[in-house]
Amino acid sequence: MIRVEPPTHLRTPAQVGGEVKIDVKGEATRRSVLDALEASDPMRGTIRDHISQERRPFLCFFGCSTDLFP
Repeated sequence: MIRVEPPTHLRTPAQVGGEVKIDVKGEATRRSVLDALEASDPMRGTIRDHISQERRPFLCFFGCSTDLFP
């Protein structure tokens, strides 16, 4: 179980109030976490650009208060 707290600017379009809990199959990588988020109904279309599939700006990954991918 991974807890994700979307940034404020993505909460409104995703219609979530705060934390989203997801299950990631296998190793938890950036791609697997993004895939799991995109597969969850409330977050669909808010994490990656629809055309380029690139992660949207201002989306950072933290684990135990540490920036994982600066």
